[in-house]
Amino acid sequence: DEVLFENKATGDVGYWTTNAQGQAAGFHDFGFADAGYSVIGVGDYDNSGHAEVLLENPATGDVGYWTTNAGGALTGFHDLGQVNTSYHLVPS
Repeated sequence: DEVLFENKATGDVGYWTTNAQGQAAGFHDFGFADAGYSVIGVGDYDNSGHAEVLLENPATGDVGYWTTNAGGALTGFHDLGQVNTSYHLVPS
């Protein structure tokens, strides 16, 4: 399992990997989300079998996710589009 982190001051995102005992086994840095975006959640949004990181820009209403590969490295960004800025994603 992994534990996702976001530095709200810098926008840097990364995760801890865990070992069989549930202890932190290493840190993997994804890098920085574009200005204005925040991490909302993690899930398999494209049915790839790999975790994706869901992002939202509350100022513009843009929503999308980072795709990852089997090794946990980022492979791209999939833009889902924009919603009315009166709405915000609810972490699940």
